[in-house]
Amino acid sequence: MRLLIVEDHIKINNLLAKFARQEHHQVKQAYCAEEALEIMKSINFDLIITDLMLPDMQGEELIETVRKVSDVYIMVISAKTDVNDRVDLLNLGADDYLTKPF
Repeated sequence: MRLLIVEDHIKINNLLAKFARQEHHQVKQAYCAEEALEIMKSINFDLIITDLMLPDMQGEELIETVRKVSDVYIMVISAKTDVNDRVDLLNLGADDYLTKPF
């Protein structure tokens, strides 16, 4: 599986990548939304795991941008715990939601 991790917290990003690679997934790492969008221009992914609070763009905007060009599976990881926030993200185009800490 080709996986893109979009997380600005380096330790969390590296941890997710490490576990995915141990399962023999092909992993690319991005630390901001713009970097992720640039990587997506040259690689088709099976899954994107993204945080919502990114330094250059909110995760919601990233999801909207990705949805304009791809139907890739998007999993959100975030500290937001409100049920309405989760529902809004799913309606926006996210496919799954995992609350931090996980």
